Amino acid sequence: MLETLTTLLAVYRLPAAFFGAFLFGDSVILTTAYLAGQQHWSPISIVLAMFLGTAAADTLWFFAGMIFAKRFSNATFMRAEREKAAVLLQKLTGKNPMYALIFIKFLYGSRIAMILYTAARGFSLRSFTYYNSIGILAWLAVFFPLGYLAGMGIGLALPPSSTIQALIAVFIASAILMRIFTLWLTKQVTKE
Repeated sequence: MLETLTTLLAVYRLPAAFFGAFLFGDSVILTTAYLAGQQHWSPISIVLAMFLGTAAADTLWFFAGMIFAKRFSNATFMRAEREKAAVLLQKLTGKNPMYALIFIKFLYGSRIAMILYTAARGFSLRSFTYYNSIGILAWLAVFFPLGYLAGMGIGLALPPSSTIQALIAVFIASAILMRIFTLWLTKQVTKE
């Protein structure tokens, strides 16, 4: 069973990387990088697939944010949430809230909220795509090598049959570590 799953991941690695990034975002990127390192896959093709998957998902969220903003722009709860987000954005980025799309990739779990916020603020798709692409590239440039190198190092020590077990452990560990990092970074950003 596990060997079949490993074989399927090897055969369909690019669609798996694309759809993993598209559906699960940050959670899967470190795990996929680890697997790519362990299986000695070409990092360039995996990074490209994950970039495209993340960009496609983010663009769909941007369009959803535009639609959501049009339908609920006058709702009281929306105004209150926009004001809270504006204060945080001011602390993060100063005068250009689009910079937040770059930094927000490093705050696990807040990516979609920031995308919806920028769409609701009426930013153009072109500006969104530009800053979002920089954010995705920065995130991948920092975290993909960590996962890839870990996969190369740990992969040598583990027998091939334990690939799936290692992937599950990496997924859980990366989710926990990213959450801790996010909490720390959020606390640093919001300090007065």
